[in-house]
Amino acid sequence: MSMPSRLALARCMLHGSREAAGRCTGCKKHFCRECLLEIDGKLTCSKCLHVEEEKATSRFSLAKILSGANLFLGILALWLIFYFVGRTLLNISDLFHQSFIE
Repeated sequence: MSMPSRLALARCMLHGSREAAGRCTGCKKHFCRECLLEIDGKLTCSKCLHVEEEKATSRFSLAKILSGANLFLGILALWLIFYFVGRTLLNISDLFHQSFIE
């Protein structure tokens, strides 16, 4: 007679009376079929899924802030270029401009 596997003896962490169907790849705890989700070929419990969603959300908000900062810096750089080109043109002598008219 063979020994039953560890999974066959394991019980769901949330539903103690149910047999475990698998282990979460995040927290390594056993769960029944109702408690596990298959995401990208990996079994995940709802708690670990929420943790991953929060990480993704925080990365997205950081990316938004960085793209907004890049946009602001780009506009600032263009404004500075036009400002200094304009100041340079204003500082050129009037004689220089009149030589092109004559």
